Order: sequence, then C-alpha cells, then structure tokens
Amino acid sequence: MQRYHFKDVSLVLVEANRDIRGSIRASLMLEGFGEVHDTHLLDRARGWVEASPPDLLIADAQSFETESCGLFHGIRHQVLGEDPFVPIIALSGPGLPPQVKKVIDSGVDHILVRPVTIESLLDRILLLIRKRKPFVVTSDYIGPDRRTEMRAGEQVPLIQVPNALRAKATKSADAAALRAEIHCAKAEINRRKMERNAVQIAWLTAHIVEGGQAVRTEHLERLLETAQDLARRLEGTKQDHVSGLCRSLVQVAAKLLRVDSDTDPRDIRVLPHLSAAIVAAFPTDGHTAAVAEDICRSVARLANE
Repeated sequence: MQRYHFKDVSLVLVEANRDIRGSIRASLMLEGFGEVHDTHLLDRARGWVEASPPDLLIADAQSFETESCGLFHGIRHQVLGEDPFVPIIALSGPGLPPQVKKVIDSGVDHILVRPVTIESLLDRILLLIRKRKPFVVTSDYIGPDRRTEMRAGEQVPLIQVPNALRAKATKSADAAALRAEIHCAKAEINRRKMERNAVQIAWLTAHIVEGGQAVRTEHLERLLETAQDLARRLEGTKQDHVSGLCRSLVQVAAKLLRVDSDTDPRDIRVLPHLSAAIVAAFPTDGHTAAVAEDICRSVARLANE
C-alpha cells in the first residue's frame, strides 16, 4: 500500500464545536499532518483561503449553514482565493434534503454526516488523493461531476483538475508546474463558464420579454447576477470589450427591478438586442468590438431619456 506524506500538506479546519475541533485536529496531527490551521470563525478561514489557498479544506456546513455554502461557492467560482480546485470536505448533520442539496450544489467534493470518525475522514482524504472526480461547468454550478450516468443527448465536457493535495502527499510537487497547471485549468473553467453565462442570458432574456410580471422579477434578478458574473470574468480576456455590454445589461435589469409596475417598454425592447450582441460577440474581432461599443452608447442614451 502506498504511503502518503502529509507533513507539508496545508489544511484548514473550520468547526464550531471546540471539543470536536480539538479531537479532529489531534487525530490529523497523529496521522502526520504538519500544517493544520483550525478555527471556529468562518471569517478567519475565509481570510486564510484568500491569503494562501490550502491544499485541503474541512469545514462545518451544519453550524454555519448559508455562510459555509457561500465560502465553498466563492472558492469554486474564483471569487475567493487563487485556487478554485481546493479539495473540500463538508461536515454536516442529518439535515433535510434541501439543506444537503444546497451544500452539494456549492461544489464540495464530499459530505460527511456527523458523528464523524477519523477513519471516515481519512477515507475521504485518501479518495481525494487517489481518484478525484473531474469538474463540470453548468449555468449555475462549478465542481465535481456527480452524475452516475449521462442523459440521452447530454454533452457536458469534463475538466481534469489540478490536485495540490495529491502532489504534496506523494512528494511529486513542483511548485512552478503546479501553478502553471492551475492557471491553465482556471482559464478553461473561466472560458466554459462565460459561454454558459451567455447562453443563460439569452434564455433569461427570452423569458423576461415573453413572460408576465409574475415571473419577471425572479428572472431579472438572475439576469442581473449572471451579467455581473460574466462582466467580471471577461476582464483581461480577449473578449474584454464585451464587459461593456454586460454592464449595460446590468444597468437595464437593475432599472427594471426598481420600477416594478411602471416598466418602460423601451427597456424591455432593448434586452434582446443586448443579449444577442453578447452571444454574438464571443467569436470576437474588431467589428464586434465596435458594435459592442455602439450598443453600449445606445443603451446609455435610452437610460437617460
């Protein structure tokens, strides 16, 4: 059986219960982990992740509920820290299915239901080292592929992700090579998420234009969130000019959310044009950049009329 070396593995442990946290920390140290940062404060863990992404995150998803899912989601969506591929093990209680689903949908690798034994925790850690699942990117999810089988006609590309935990545990870590691997995988995740965002914007826009007021608010909120995320991801890419279109879309969506029943028909009419320009702008060239700038000026003019 292969022996793994955990001395140089950087691990962050977040657990609200002091006794449980102390027990897990002591057990991990006995197994050879030499760099265990433990805390009962989620903000402190967030600061550690932001400053230097760990090789493994073990976090209480029961006590912090929404906040812990926000931490996991932030890591996976490249909002928090430099490595969206940090292996994550969530510790949870025997919660209701919606609560468990929320943790799963945040992109964790594994969920352990309390009471947690050190044996079950080590089993998950070894599984992450030996056989980590590839990632998938959808309109609202980035994380390990959880499908047991493909649906007919379904084509969701799999992304093999960097694994700093495995590199450290097997003493095969090459810092420069690992950074390059993470950089390339991040770029691929970003590219696929931008494409998904563009498709989502087109879908939401169609439903906003065709639907009634009852469904409009929910779709507008999602449109606002998606356009903001796409604008963020576009910065510094070859399609950077499209971020202006996204900001215009954010401006219109925010205005529609504010006025509620007093909707200006011109704002609704401009949505499909913005959406079409965003989708069309991905095969970018000088002409599409000029079109994007022209549409941004037109939207700004409409907003001020």
